[in-house]
Amino acid sequence: MTDEHGAILFSQRIKNEIENTNFLDINNNIIKGISLSIGVSEYSFNKNMSEFIEDSDHALYSCKRNGRNCIIAYSDLNKKVG
Repeated sequence: MTDEHGAILFSQRIKNEIENTNFLDINNNIIKGISLSIGVSEYSFNKNMSEFIEDSDHALYSCKRNGRNCIIAYSDLNKKVG
């Protein structure tokens, strides 16, 4: 229950935690190169849940197209297009 800015801040905290955690494989070797991509969208009452999820998914795939390991808000995609 937050706005887009709050979701981005929360996502950044999660991303930082992932980056600062040593994950181990089955042989207790540190796994390198784990990253996180997050697509963020803000729910509004003029959208249904499917549209909300689709917007988040578009933002996520934009992260992946832009090299991964980032956070992109769906509203930023609209700014670039419009």
